[in-house]
Amino acid sequence: MPGGAALADGTTYYWRAKATDSAASASGYSAIRSFTVDTTAPALASATVGADGATVTVTWSENVDGSQTLTGDNFSVTPNGGSAIAGTNANVSYPAANKTRFTLASPVNHLDSLSLTYTKPASGPVVRDTATPAGNAAATGSLANAQITNGTANQSPSTPSLGSPAGGAILTTFTPTLSATFADPDGQDTGTITFQLCATSNCSSVVDTFDSTSATLAVGASGSKAVP
Repeated sequence: MPGGAALADGTTYYWRAKATDSAASASGYSAIRSFTVDTTAPALASATVGADGATVTVTWSENVDGSQTLTGDNFSVTPNGGSAIAGTNANVSYPAANKTRFTLASPVNHLDSLSLTYTKPASGPVVRDTATPAGNAAATGSLANAQITNGTANQSPSTPSLGSPAGGAILTTFTPTLSATFADPDGQDTGTITFQLCATSNCSSVVDTFDSTSATLAVGASGSKAVP
C-alpha cells in the first residue's frame, strides 16, 4: 500500500482490482474484499472466578488465537494482598473467542479481594490476537479487584469457640455475660453469635435464645451478651 494512504489502526477497509492489457482494454472490477488494520495487542479486560474458587476465566479486549498452547502457570491470582497463587501446569483453554481459562493450584475463598497477573512467556506460545501473519502478543499485565468477579461459593461458619464463663463456674449474678468467638473458613466473611441458655445439660429445655450485642463480627472476633 502507498504510504500516503495513511491507513488507521482498528479501521476496516475494502478493496477490489481490475486488469488492463497493453491495448488499454480493461476488465471489470473484481468482487470486493475487506481487511482490518490491527496493530494493537490484546489486553486484560476482566476475570471471573468460578464457584469452586479455582477455575478462572479471563476476558480479553479482543479475540485471541486459540491455537496457542499456554499453561496456567503464566497466570496467578493474589488474594487479600498476600501470596500469589499460580495456575497449574495444565494447558489453558479457550471457552470463547475472547476468553482464556485456567485452574489455580489452590482455591481462593468467598469474599476474598483479588488481583490477577498474566506474565508473558519469554519464549514459545503467548496470548496473541488473530491478526495475520503473526498476531500481536499481549504484554505482561494485571487486573485489580474491581475488574474481577469472585464467584467462589460461600462456606458455612465453624462452630464457635466458647469464651467466658469457664465450664463449671460458680457465679454471683443472675445476668452473667456469655462470650464466644466467630469463626469461618471464609476469612473475609462476617457474622453473628447466637447464645442459647438451657436448664438441662443436653439443652432439651431452653430458657432463652439471644444474639450477642455485636451485630457484625469479623472472623476471630468475640461476641458477648449478658443473660437478659
